[in-house]
Amino acid sequence: MKESTGVRPFVGREGFVGQAGRLMYGTVFLAVMLLGGPVRAEDTKSAEEYVREAMRSIDKKNFNDALTQLDDAIDQNDRLAAAYFHRGMLLLQMQDEKGAVSNFDKAMALRPDYSPVYLGKGVIEFRQGRLDRAEEFLSRAIKLDPSFGMAFYNRGVVFYQQGKLSEAEKDLRRALELGTEVDPDLFEEVWTLNHLDEVIADTNQKIQEDPHDAEAYYNRGIAYYYKKDFFHARRDLEKAKTLGIDVEEDLMREVAAPGLG
Repeated sequence: MKESTGVRPFVGREGFVGQAGRLMYGTVFLAVMLLGGPVRAEDTKSAEEYVREAMRSIDKKNFNDALTQLDDAIDQNDRLAAAYFHRGMLLLQMQDEKGAVSNFDKAMALRPDYSPVYLGKGVIEFRQGRLDRAEEFLSRAIKLDPSFGMAFYNRGVVFYQQGKLSEAEKDLRRALELGTEVDPDLFEEVWTLNHLDEVIADTNQKIQEDPHDAEAYYNRGIAYYYKKDFFHARRDLEKAKTLGIDVEEDLMREVAAPGLG
């Protein structure tokens, strides 16, 4: 699945990393999920303990040990939904999507109200490029557990990939409120794209203070680009270029002839 959304990065704004940073979001999505989801007491304490040991092994990146421990948990109690969920996430980490799906389906059949498994299903859909289905599964996880911060975070990532920036900002804020760690670069980019008028006002002030501020011209040009004001975008990007900013030629062509770049 292509991770990049084609968003034009701003420059010089603290926290922005542009396209290079965006390539890691798929990995972050998976890594967060792998460690997510509560381990709840079920019928057999020894099976639960195997799951806890597996979580410790995952923390140490001992994935083979963790897989053995989760197999042992299921041998002890083949109705422990959490064991299937975590084994599914581990198999996904090991690039066994078919095995992951089988485990998620088993966990869902055992406990249709187990919110982490919907999160796992969302990961699968996300990796396969079915963003609408990923959104559906993550929304189901949130409906089952409205305090599930990681579900909000990851649905925010899905919304971002879909271009639903207002919804993405809302979910990322909710994840933060629930104590979930949120990628600061992603959050700042989403916020900026949702508040272009504020970016323009901020860069206007910077340009008034320093008419040779190349980054301010570039960032204002990008803000105009997103607002589809290509005349002002081109003017600012050309100014930024004369002041030393390396502006992509395809971007200059796009603002010169919108829709043909």
